[in-house]
Amino acid sequence: MHDLTSLCSAYRSRFPIGTAIAPRHLASHAELLKTQYNSITAENCMKFGVIHPAPDRYVFEDADQLAAYARANGIKMRGHTLVWHQQTSCA
Repeated sequence: MHDLTSLCSAYRSRFPIGTAIAPRHLASHAELLKTQYNSITAENCMKFGVIHPAPDRYVFEDADQLAAYARANGIKMRGHTLVWHQQTSCA
């Protein structure tokens, strides 16, 4: 196997290389994510309907899992669409 420069290393001085992921991707793609990307964005787990699915109920576990992974691997994380027209809980 050839040692190839990762995508995020090749463009580090120009811009971050990112992808949108869900917590389920960490189990199957953790190595690929930390070698090829230096920025991640949550697919849905940071949207309001997921974080606040019912009155008096807040669910941060999935968002926290992605944030912990990013922090542990030196990857930037972008918050994504707290208010989204199709995924906003109705109180």
